[in-house]
Order: sequence, then C-alpha cells, then structure tokens
Amino acid sequence: AHGPDAVLMAEGNRPAELTQSQMLHIAQQIAAGMVYLASQHFVHRDLATRNCLVGENLLVKIGDFGMSRDVYSTDYYRISVTGLRNETISDDTGIALTEHT
Repeated sequence: AHGPDAVLMAEGNRPAELTQSQMLHIAQQIAAGMVYLASQHFVHRDLATRNCLVGENLLVKIGDFGMSRDVYSTDYYRISVTGLRNETISDDTGIALTEHT
C-alpha cells in the first residue's frame, strides 16, 4: 500500500472495509454519473477506480486525473494557436510567436 493507507497499515490500524450497501451506493453514483455524461454527449473513455474521487459520506466524483497537469509549474507553457484570430494574439498577451518557413 502507498500513501495514507500505508501509514495506517504500518501502525496496525486497518481501514474499515466497505459494507455491501456502501459499495452499491458507490456503484449507483458512478452509473448515474456516466448516464449524465452520456446525456451531455460526452464519452469518458477511461472509467476506472483511479479516476473516481471518493469524498466525505462516500460522495463519488468522476474525473480523468491522468489528463491533468500543473500549468503553473513554470512561468510559461505551450498552447496551440491554430485557429486563433490575429487580434487574439497581440503584444498585450505576453505570447511571443515566431514564424517557421
């Protein structure tokens, strides 16, 4: 085990196992979340336990945490400017563009 679970297990404190009712509650939330995403014409394509965040009172949120990144890890990061209008990219934006020929 890694993270907080590893500390609990090393101290001999195993987390309580979920009851069948609690697991069913979690499964119902995940199913309802996927139905909602489908109603918004969104296909998740990577539903897995690693992408389910379980909070207080077993509230489940579906995400895609593998797609996230820290955009503030540096002062600058690359963005695609394809399709942007010329007025969007100006000296006021702080974006420097070079033309490759």
